[in-house]
Amino acid sequence: ESGTFSYAAGRLVCGAALAVKNVANGNVTLVDYWQYAANAYKALGKEAVDAFHPNDHTHTSPAGVDVVSKAFVKCVCGDILLKNYVKNEMSTNYDSRSSCLVM
Repeated sequence: ESGTFSYAAGRLVCGAALAVKNVANGNVTLVDYWQYAANAYKALGKEAVDAFHPNDHTHTSPAGVDVVSKAFVKCVCGDILLKNYVKNEMSTNYDSRSSCLVM
């Protein structure tokens, strides 16, 4: 709303990070899905992102949902167990500008 891009991990991401740390198991992976959505939004720019929220800044339009869902699929591109089960066509312009952020 301020016109300045910013992202900070929310309580769900921080809670999940703590759970992964406490498990300390090589089969548990945390991927900050919200960071992927933020990266996509930043790459698309303020005008495009504002258009994704026609009524409020909580609920996105179908076009916004498409961007966020593709960001979610992008987050499983790393060496994690789910990647072999995801099928998605990545054709958006932000795809090549974001890298996998497996933590």
